[in-house]
Amino acid sequence: MTTYLHYLPRGVAAPELGSIQSIGGEDNYLWVRKQADWRTSGAYPPRQVDRDAARKLGCSLAEYLENTVPWRQECDLKIEGIFESKRPKKLPSRQRCMYLWDDRPDWKLDAAPMGFYVAEGTLIRVRPIPGENEVHRAPLHALDKTNNDFSKERKFDKRFKRKIGALAEIYWKGVDKPRRGTEVLLVGNYEVVPL
Repeated sequence: MTTYLHYLPRGVAAPELGSIQSIGGEDNYLWVRKQADWRTSGAYPPRQVDRDAARKLGCSLAEYLENTVPWRQECDLKIEGIFESKRPKKLPSRQRCMYLWDDRPDWKLDAAPMGFYVAEGTLIRVRPIPGENEVHRAPLHALDKTNNDFSKERKFDKRFKRKIGALAEIYWKGVDKPRRGTEVLLVGNYEVVPL
């Protein structure tokens, strides 16, 4: 049976082993945190592109984040809105899903660039309950490209919206096999199993 790994940030309680859980009825905690500006909370470190931009502008990273985070947050929500508008209805919503990694020995190579550090949270293994969920494996490069392009261009014009729409279509097309550079979205019932 296929299992996946899930990271719970510090402060989010891990469910009991063997328990059956469900996700999808409400906004997930990452989406809620994104709307509450989790970038400045210290839970997730800034990306390299933030450091590069601050250096280019000749200001400190803290100044750069203070001046760009509210604006970037608004744009992140617009980007997510475009992704959601391109989502085929049969696939799980990014706003209401659980984000997972394929259960592979090299999973940390996908987790670290996204800012997930297990030392600061809890790692759990989940097994979707057959017939009671929707699973979608998507290429992360489509999301990474939206963030990197946006940080470089700093414009949210029609051309950029079309570019985001094209990347969203690649994301929702998905990938069929576990491989590096993917994330898995799960909506529905799952069991928490031992690591």
